[in-house]
Amino acid sequence: MLALRSVRVAMALAGALGIALAIVPLLGVLGVESALLLGVALPPLGALCGARVALAARAERIASGALLLQRALAAGLLVLLVPLLVLLLNALRVRTCAPLEGLTFLALGPLSGISLAAAVGACAGALPLRPWLATALALLVPLADIARAIYDFLATPAVFAYGHFFGYFPGSLYDELVGVPWQLLTLRVFSLAAFAALCMLLVAHYDPGASRLRAAPRSGRAAAWLVTLPCAIAFLLGWLNAAQLGHRASSQRIAEVLGGRAQSERCELIVPRELRRARRQRLADDCDFRVRQMERWLGVRHPRRLRVLLFRTADEKRLLMGAASTNIAKPWRSEVYLQDDVWPHPVLAHEIAHIVASNVGRGPMRIAGRLGGLLPDFALIEGPIARRRG
Repeated sequence: MLALRSVRVAMALAGALGIALAIVPLLGVLGVESALLLGVALPPLGALCGARVALAARAERIASGALLLQRALAAGLLVLLVPLLVLLLNALRVRTCAPLEGLTFLALGPLSGISLAAAVGACAGALPLRPWLATALALLVPLADIARAIYDFLATPAVFAYGHFFGYFPGSLYDELVGVPWQLLTLRVFSLAAFAALCMLLVAHYDPGASRLRAAPRSGRAAAWLVTLPCAIAFLLGWLNAAQLGHRASSQRIAEVLGGRAQSERCELIVPRELRRARRQRLADDCDFRVRQMERWLGVRHPRRLRVLLFRTADEKRLLMGAASTNIAKPWRSEVYLQDDVWPHPVLAHEIAHIVASNVGRGPMRIAGRLGGLLPDFALIEGPIARRRG
């Protein structure tokens, strides 16, 4: 594998990333943050290496799909090994509070992601495609997983993200205690199903003579479909039921779990079904009052009806949209996410201020910041509102 230039370049880039992580105190140890960044950066490199290994096998006439898979996985693991060694060496000078948990995040994040990406790359490289097209296809798959997570952040209530390649993004930065969620464990069950299906595909359909995948399985390898087909179906079922499994968030799923509604002149409320009618109306009236109050203070009018989603507990909120003890707003969706509390709700006005202020915000997220809001200015976003709240 080291003879391939693409593998050496990928290892060099991964090493540079490891050094960059080691410089930052929060990222220089094994944990959820470093696992996330490695999970974002390394699987595309692993897919690239897997594809280039398969393309190199066209000249070598490699003996079997299993051997091709072994080489692709070895190349991907070498890419992961370089930054891992950097972080382990950095642990000699920086104290690691929870090393076993950090290793767990590593295994369930970049290790699983780069293994799957290497298998994807090997399959793409073995397709009867031009080298540049096979390489581009291999890169596209893990990058599409990241793009899908970004889309979910913008288009759904989610602040968390789960992905078969990058692993787990826990959501709100203010929720400091982040453990290994069971949703990540179930996600990796479906990742393993996809990995097994790709492995069996290579074993059954790789033609050593042509160094390509072919449509019909090789003689004596048709039984591999007894593994491939159930694994592929399991992966598809996991994808289709991602909201029910907690791997993705959806407004419909949240509304079903909470079960109650209330509506006022300026607000729509999604609340627990057991919340009494009088409390619903009181919260709706307070929401109307806070919208008008913030409009007067900021000097702008919010043209849409604002939606407040009230969760029973912090744990329920974390499960359904990602933020646990942190109450947040998504200004571009005109939505506020709160957990039930005393009346008047202590942070309702603060979060509504974010929504009303979005009418002078920038970019797709309707917030203050440079580059059309893509670089948020948290002093402008939180500072004046926090002073007003105090």
